[in-house]
Amino acid sequence: MNVWKPHTGVDFGGNLGDDVPAMTGGVVTYVCEDKMLGKFVEISTNNVICRYCGLGSVDVNKGDSIDVGKKVCTIVAFPFKA
Repeated sequence: MNVWKPHTGVDFGGNLGDDVPAMTGGVVTYVCEDKMLGKFVEISTNNVICRYCGLGSVDVNKGDSIDVGKKVCTIVAFPFKA
């Protein structure tokens, strides 16, 4: 990815170490670590893609099927460096 640009997504707050549940069921289509976004997970279903970034631990792997509410990852401080 390695591209910094505005997005049309939604940012949710939480506390360090909080679990992040899947917002939709589907298939994990992408897992990586990016220098700007930190650890990154993408879950796809039908015509919806949910992307999670700035993650601590990642509890899913590419190709995994996931249900709504299943733990995807934990929150860490956002990795952006100016």
